[in-house]
Amino acid sequence: MLKQIDNVLCYLVIGLGILFIALTPMYAGSFVSRGGVEYMGAVLFLVFLGLLNLARIKSQHPSVRTLAILANAIALAYLLLVSIVVQDPAAIGVCLPVLALGCTSWMNRPLGNPAPPATA
Repeated sequence: MLKQIDNVLCYLVIGLGILFIALTPMYAGSFVSRGGVEYMGAVLFLVFLGLLNLARIKSQHPSVRTLAILANAIALAYLLLVSIVVQDPAAIGVCLPVLALGCTSWMNRPLGNPAPPATA
C-alpha cells in the first residue's frame, strides 16, 4: 500500500511541476520574459524531484534513496521559505505533496541488497 501511495505522490509532484510550468504566463507574464524564465527555473525542480523519487522506487539502491531523501528535505525547506517570504499560494499547495513524498521515501525501505550489475 505504501509503495502505491509513493508512486501516486511521485506522479502528482511531476504533474504539479508540469502544470505550474504551463501556467507560467499567468504567474510571470510570459515564457520569454526574465520573470518567466526565473519562474520556470524555480518550478522545474518539481519535475526533477518527482523523477528522482521514481528512480528511487525503481532502483531500490541505498545511494539513490539517500539522495532522494536529501532532495526531498531541501525541496521542502525551499518551498516553506518561498511560502513565507513570497506568500505564493502555489508553494503552500505543493508543500503537502512534497512533505508526504519525503515521509514515504523515509518509511519505504528497500528490501535486501541491490542487484549486482549485469555483465555482458
